[in-house]
Order: sequence, then C-alpha cells, then structure tokens
Amino acid sequence: MYMQETVDWKRMESELLKYRRKKIADERSAKMKESIQNAWDKVTGRISAAVLPDSDEVRDVEEAKDQTELLSPGMSSSTSEENLSEEEESPEEHSKKYKMMMLFLKFLMWLFAYIGFVKIGFGAVYFCVTALWFIYASTSTRRKKKKGEKSAYSVFNENCEAIDGTLKAEQLERQLLFGGLAGH
Repeated sequence: MYMQETVDWKRMESELLKYRRKKIADERSAKMKESIQNAWDKVTGRISAAVLPDSDEVRDVEEAKDQTELLSPGMSSSTSEENLSEEEESPEEHSKKYKMMMLFLKFLMWLFAYIGFVKIGFGAVYFCVTALWFIYASTSTRRKKKKGEKSAYSVFNENCEAIDGTLKAEQLERQLLFGGLAGH
C-alpha cells in the first residue's frame, strides 16, 4: 500500500510539474503575442496618422462646410474654401509623408525577408546581396542632373572644369616642387 501511495504521489508531482511548465509557456506566449500586437498597433497607428487625416480634423472640416451651407445655401462661399485650403496639407508635405511611409514599409519588408533568410541559414548571403543592390541603386544614373550641376569627373564638365576641392595634377606638382605655399 505504501508503494502505491508513493507512485501516485510521484505521478501527481510529475503531472503538476508538467502543468506548471505548460502554464509558464502559455504566459510567455501570451506576453509575446501582446508585445507583438502592441508593436503592430504602434506601427499601423503611425502609418495611418501619416497618411489619413485626423478624424477630428475631418469632423471640423465637415462642420465648417455644413455651417457655411446653412448660412448661405444658394451662394458659393469662396471664404470657406479658402479656410479649408489653409487647413489642408500642401502637396509637398503629403508627398513627403507618402515617401517616408513607403520607405518604412520597404524597410519592414526587407527586415521580414532577412529574418526568414536567417531562419533558413542564408542571412549573411541575403544581407550581402541586398547591400550590393543598395550600392548599385544608390549610384545609378537614373537621376537627371540639374541645370548647371557639375559632374565630379571634370572630363564630363563644360571646358573640363573641375569642381571646388578637387586635387589637380598641376596643384600637386607645385606643392611638391615649391612647398606648401605654392598655388595660393
């Protein structure tokens, strides 16, 4: 009888230990899910705040529009249109916010892809390939030169003019032959 009670006691302790481990794992999982959800809410909140107008601002604009229609139902109110246009963002500000949001989303996509490649063991390869692509994309000639903008390579400039701060062979020769005071 004593052996049976000892076996039951040990079995009960092992089941209790399993239960406690499962409970701790569930709590950790819940905390992880909650922190991921909070991070996601922050990210989506910032993105929506950058792109979508504030609901209070929309409500204020709608109320102003309704009030002007009530005051002068048949007339077009140029003053209310001026007030509304003053409150709206300029196209440049909206474009800047859109570009920042797109850059952030691209970074998030890159980060998730990087995490995926790390999990399958190709994180370093992915990082190197994307770094090379970034270098290529940053130095590509897709950007048009502005009028009057000089190239860093003097042979491409009008009359082969060098940009300020360029070390020329003639200047180097003068400095080597006549010392640091030459060329001033």
